Amino acid sequence: MRLFKEDEKGYGYIDDRTPELGMAVQPEYRGQGIGTALLVCLIKSTEHLYTGISLSVVVGNPAERLYARLGFEVAGDAGERSGSITMKKKMAGRSKSMRGGLEADSIKTSGDEIHDERSSGITDRRVNPAKKL
Repeated sequence: MRLFKEDEKGYGYIDDRTPELGMAVQPEYRGQGIGTALLVCLIKSTEHLYTGISLSVVVGNPAERLYARLGFEVAGDAGERSGSITMKKKMAGRSKSMRGGLEADSIKTSGDEIHDERSSGITDRRVNPAKKL
């Protein structure tokens, strides 16, 4: 998850205040609920920080159904050449500009934990990808 500026935007770019999510699950681990567990943990750990998160997904990718099930809505196409759509999930987080106090690098990941340097510790529980859900 990263905040991009318009001049360095990715395919899932919405605006300078909406972080873009990028994740993948290796083919041999797909269909086991790992992607769902990772995404749910990520959303829960960041929903108080942002008013939304975005991502891009190739049209027809089965993950598109997962994103829709978790509340992501199509926000546009990611560019004719990409073959992708941009999706956004609205969240209840802060509405002020991220440049005005919450910087992209204040959220750091370390292994399988998500840390928020503005608070006193871990804002999410560990996810064990080997555990079947």
